[in-house]
Amino acid sequence: MNTLLNVPATDPFLENLLTEGRSYDLFYGENLLSDHLPMALTSLRRLGASNAELIEFRKTHAAKLEPPRFAAAEAPEDPWPAARGCIQLYPGLGHYFDQALTRRGRDAVLLEWIPRLLPSAGVDAFHGLIRTAVAVESGVDAELACGLAYWLGVSADIPVNDGPRLDLTERTP
Repeated sequence: MNTLLNVPATDPFLENLLTEGRSYDLFYGENLLSDHLPMALTSLRRLGASNAELIEFRKTHAAKLEPPRFAAAEAPEDPWPAARGCIQLYPGLGHYFDQALTRRGRDAVLLEWIPRLLPSAGVDAFHGLIRTAVAVESGVDAELACGLAYWLGVSADIPVNDGPRLDLTERTP
């Protein structure tokens, strides 16, 4: 079990599928939809899907995916905040997080990065947060590196509405 989050031990079959998933782009189609394959595979496994069912799902879903669009580029040695919102650095950010997870461990990396990234949780329809959370569920550090790299790559300030607020304390008779 993972110490901080009580995540079960890694499933080697799922880990292999998730690692193979790095061969696809983050987005697909003319509308640049986000790839949900890693999250779907993890969720299906947690729901009891067999190896054969995971392979079949992957085959069907992967048919619409595309090869990576970003060339392997190095991320800055300290990517915060320089790489924030720089999705084109995704391959290098993935490598950065791979190394950080190996060197420092999952707990330390999450404790450092979640507070930094949480203010931008809603960017890209919460996809960075969701992919990171499901990666934690998977127990696969390679997928966690991808989730954090994606989240940092799309991270941006979310404007706050400073307009009038709804007063929920008023009651009508």
